[in-house]
Amino acid sequence: MMYNKIKFSVFSDFHYKFGMYISSVEDFGTIMDKAKSNNVDFVIHGGDFCNDYIGSPELINAYINSDQKVYGIYGNHELESKDNSMATVTPKLTNDNNVIWGTESGTIEDGSKAYYHFDYNGFRLIFTDTNYS
Repeated sequence: MMYNKIKFSVFSDFHYKFGMYISSVEDFGTIMDKAKSNNVDFVIHGGDFCNDYIGSPELINAYINSDQKVYGIYGNHELESKDNSMATVTPKLTNDNNVIWGTESGTIEDGSKAYYHFDYNGFRLIFTDTNYS
C-alpha cells in the first residue's frame, strides 16, 4: 500500500506585539528557517500569533511573504486590538492563494464552522471553529 506523506511544522503562542513581548520578527524568521531546513511542506501557527494584526505589519508581511506555505488559526489574542476583526484578520491567516474560504453552507459535515480549508497531496485540511452546542 502506498501512502501520501506530508511533513509540516507547528508553532503557537508567538505573542508578538512590538514593545510588549520579547518575541521579534527575527524570531519568526528563525522558525521559518528551521522549517525550511527540515524540508517541511508547510507551517501551521496554532493561534496567538500576535496581539494586533493590523498594528504589526512588519510581522504580518514577513508571514505572508514567507517562502514556506503558512496557515494559521485564531487564538484569543488575534482580535484583541481595536480595529482587528475577523474580516480583516482572516485573509492574513495564510499565504496560500489556493485556500477555499469557508463553505457554501458555512459549516462542514460535523456542524462546525469552517474558516478555510485546502487540499494537499490528497489530504483535506480544515481550519475550523468547533461547534459545541
